[in-house]
Amino acid sequence: MTEDSALLESRVLVVGAGGLGGYLGSVIHRRDVKVHLVARGPHLAAIRAAGLTVVDGETVERYAIPASATVPPVRPGDVVFVTVKSYALGTVVADLARLGNAGAWIVPLLNGVDTGTALTAAGVPPDRILLGVAYLTAFRTGPGEIERRGRHGRLFVGSRVSAAGAGARFVDAVWAALEAEGIDVVETDDIERESWRKMLVVSALTGACARLRRPIGAVLATTSGRRFVADLVAEASRVGRGLGVRLTDEEDAHALRVLEAFPFDFRPSLIHDLTQGVPTEVEALNGALCRFGETVGVPTPVHWEAAEAIRAAQREPPGTFRLA
Repeated sequence: MTEDSALLESRVLVVGAGGLGGYLGSVIHRRDVKVHLVARGPHLAAIRAAGLTVVDGETVERYAIPASATVPPVRPGDVVFVTVKSYALGTVVADLARLGNAGAWIVPLLNGVDTGTALTAAGVPPDRILLGVAYLTAFRTGPGEIERRGRHGRLFVGSRVSAAGAGARFVDAVWAALEAEGIDVVETDDIERESWRKMLVVSALTGACARLRRPIGAVLATTSGRRFVADLVAEASRVGRGLGVRLTDEEDAHALRVLEAFPFDFRPSLIHDLTQGVPTEVEALNGALCRFGETVGVPTPVHWEAAEAIRAAQREPPGTFRLA
């Protein structure tokens, strides 16, 4: 079988075709891989009526990709990207268990560090889970519309120890499609560490921007803001080490370098959710760190402050949250 024929035969299901999921689905679709999107509400209606519109820099493309509100059946070897918000995982885990038991590869790309535990507890076979960590920013800007922001694009995935033989060719085809579209796919034998490396960045980014109500560049431009960010990173790192994760001082320094590299006016998706008056992932990020810290005896006063600020903002009337 040639690589091209593998690309044509493989199929990808995107459960949660919002910003990240919709973008990944669109770029894989461009490589002649069969893609199906699972979405809901006006977003689903717009995709069905006029296709998925993707803004990527100066390029605007529209893609006719099949979409539904329900999760369709899969074939053994199909790849299922799970890109719902972390708080919505419970609404799809039964479907994911069904798909995993049917032989699909389940690739969760959610914020937070305990998705694998939740999937396994729900009945997804552990040997069908390929844990992923995505570094790619894309937002759903309207019904049927996705916009990519920034040029970074990298996907870390857990080592496919059991993905040998014929079944692996479907995964390889999808990885090849992503890399052909400029998204690096890196396989790692320590996906937990990679998950925590991202957790250091995202929890500090969301916590600082929400607590101080400024984009990350404005936060880091002040001495007090920079100290708050550094404290968020250090506190999360101590929690991770308390849980046995291989984190070092270099991980802390790397997280700070990543945060400093964001554009001055960059704001994370949690801020976008607050401004839209929709639920946020605070309990998978700052809230989770507080819970983990209590479990291992690591104080988390800075993340508690950030989490409480986000929870308070969620209680504000929709449309009232704004960055300074």
